[in-house]
Amino acid sequence: QLYLSMIKRHIAANLETGSLAAHDLCRCFHISRASLYRLFEVDGGLARYVQEQRLNRALTLLVSPTSRDKRLIDLAVDLQFSSDSTFIRAFRRQFGLTPGEVRELSDAWLREKGSAPGPSDLLHQLARRAVTGVAKGRD
Repeated sequence: QLYLSMIKRHIAANLETGSLAAHDLCRCFHISRASLYRLFEVDGGLARYVQEQRLNRALTLLVSPTSRDKRLIDLAVDLQFSSDSTFIRAFRRQFGLTPGEVRELSDAWLREKGSAPGPSDLLHQLARRAVTGVAKGRD
């Protein structure tokens, strides 16, 4: 568990670098590829874990006032996605919205509440909308 924790901290600190491939992590932590993959089985695999962390970082950046003007292609490249379309598809699969839609929600939140939302604020708002939409669909 300590090894896994150290590796996950390393991944979090290096999401914007290309040095998160299995061979890089194996070399950095002096661990075999098989051992590394076993550590991340619970998380759906190493590649999936890294992508989820990059998408979570993207969500945080999209709602952050300091990154509001950053172009999606720049965000995608910074987080090591091969293209903006790859990034947008992965983001939509993860969160059910495109990055542009998240920005729009964030902007609306800012206008309505007077402060920037956190990622969890937006996700809670979306969950409430989904539950309300399902309830309305039954009536």
